[in-house]
Amino acid sequence: MGPRLPLAAALLGGALVAIAGAQPFEPDVTNGEFHCMRAVSEASVKFVKKRLACVIKCTKNFWRGKVPESDCMPPSFGGTTLECMTRFRGPDQQFGATIGACGSSSCPECYENGDCSETGAGGTRPAELASFTDSLLVGLFCQLDGATRPVQTCERKTTKEFVKMFADVGYCADLCVSLARRGVVPYSECTQASSSVLASCIAGRIAARIARIDRACVEAVAGPDFCFGTEYPSGDTWANLTTIGFVPYFALTTYCDS
Repeated sequence: MGPRLPLAAALLGGALVAIAGAQPFEPDVTNGEFHCMRAVSEASVKFVKKRLACVIKCTKNFWRGKVPESDCMPPSFGGTTLECMTRFRGPDQQFGATIGACGSSSCPECYENGDCSETGAGGTRPAELASFTDSLLVGLFCQLDGATRPVQTCERKTTKEFVKMFADVGYCADLCVSLARRGVVPYSECTQASSSVLASCIAGRIAARIARIDRACVEAVAGPDFCFGTEYPSGDTWANLTTIGFVPYFALTTYCDS
């Protein structure tokens, strides 16, 4: 199995495309619809956290010789990992249920034409976010078979910090869009990772995460065989990928214009 990060970056970059001009403001977006968007944003963070917790547990079991590598990695997963994701009240079901709870009256029109049921956005949005995050797993865990203990520690801790950075991006997008809805800042400040409002908020929250990744991976990256000779991304690289990739998810496709 060869290096995976370039594929992950390409998939994420192609999947998360900004929707120009989207503005979640009244009268196009009612208070009920906006509250739905906020709930979906928060549920997205929980979904990614719980889904990747299933993967981290699987990798530990793989390194202990208890499960095959295929159980831990996309596209299909398997065994207890798949059950962990899809079980009753598991991440897949809870995310879909949160979307479904918006109901027909508060479901944004930009969510599958106002259909938040499990056959509409309640089904498609979890699948799309799963695809986004799964595309990064092949970079986060670029080496499973033959991974030394330092490599295992690096990959596992990086994945945990990635989840936290994803949550940080979501928090900052929530904050910015809420301020924009009240007229405190222009909505344009919420749509680009480089905008001063978002950039300062995210940077202040993820600095410690970057440091933890770099600290956890120092010994692993020094090994010549890590990720088949491909340099493992630094904390800054993971932060940039998470920020640039997921600002559009939160600020433009979760908080949309109708």
